[in-house]
Amino acid sequence: MPLFIQRIHQRLLPSDSDTGYLPYFWLVYLIMFILPLSFGDRPLWHYAASMVVVPVFLALYFYTFWQTGARALVCILAILGLGMATAWFNPGASVFFVYAAAFCVQLKQPRKALIMVFSIAAVAALYSFLMQLPGFFYLPAIVISILIGCVNIYEGELRQKNQLLKVSQDELAKMAATAERERIARDLHDLIGHTFSLITVKAQLAHKLADIDIDKSKQELKDLEHLSRTAMAEIRETVHNYQQKDMTSEIAKAKALAKSADIEFHSEIEAIPQKESTNSALAWVIRESFTNMVKHSEATSCQLSCKTVADQYRLTISDNGQPQTEITAGDGLTGIKERVTALGGKLTVATNGGFSIQVEVPFA
Repeated sequence: MPLFIQRIHQRLLPSDSDTGYLPYFWLVYLIMFILPLSFGDRPLWHYAASMVVVPVFLALYFYTFWQTGARALVCILAILGLGMATAWFNPGASVFFVYAAAFCVQLKQPRKALIMVFSIAAVAALYSFLMQLPGFFYLPAIVISILIGCVNIYEGELRQKNQLLKVSQDELAKMAATAERERIARDLHDLIGHTFSLITVKAQLAHKLADIDIDKSKQELKDLEHLSRTAMAEIRETVHNYQQKDMTSEIAKAKALAKSADIEFHSEIEAIPQKESTNSALAWVIRESFTNMVKHSEATSCQLSCKTVADQYRLTISDNGQPQTEITAGDGLTGIKERVTALGGKLTVATNGGFSIQVEVPFA
């Protein structure tokens, strides 16, 4: 489209209009006003008056697209006035009643718009009766005005609801993106915190053994290399695929982590959830709990148990580390609480004689 035509279009119609170029095609109905002038002998002033009315209508027509509410009502009444002023000598002026009814959607209130449509039809009926106008005038002015007006109001309501729906979808998309970012951050914290804690413990042990047992020190360094490679693979997997953890593997890793930190490990596993979401959530609880235990507790012994109580799985992890007078809910503990809550479960933390965390989640 040439640039100058596009600029004219932008001046004639608002950019946020959903009608596109249809308003230009709707002007074809002006033929109904022009056509009767070609029949019969008419005074010259009929032609002159009609030719004056057309540009006035066109100005009102494009101006009304920019208006809503009270200003739109003034424009509708002005178009209706053009129809009443010319209908007595040109029955094709019924088209102005139709245009006026079509613009009632600009009132933006369906109830008021419908009242206005039927008021226009009533004015057309009364005017036709008083002026004894032919059916060529009052049939379109009444029937088509009601049809076009009601259809436009209905479509206007649909457009408005679609716009609201789009806004709601955009808000939901933003909320989902925020939630996903928080999930990624939490998962990376759980994963990296655990892995680097294990690497730190291994490195400290290798350093201690360097002057005592060089062979064991070398073995610890090999374990460090293996851990770093595994950590890189797990990070990639987490970022790209949000990997799911399982309790069996996390229990084994927890045992290895405890052994590396010289923490005596005891376990009592009576049941492991088969449901993937429950299994994965409890696996993350095990991972985060043992990471915090190695980093902060200074424990020498720990206990892990998973049992079924009534219709729930009960996972308990405890140690004999330094008792804490105050529990600070960091990212790890917050992440555990979010996962447990998402499953409809309950989290209990205690600090009597060490640190203890208990999670209860329903079967279903």
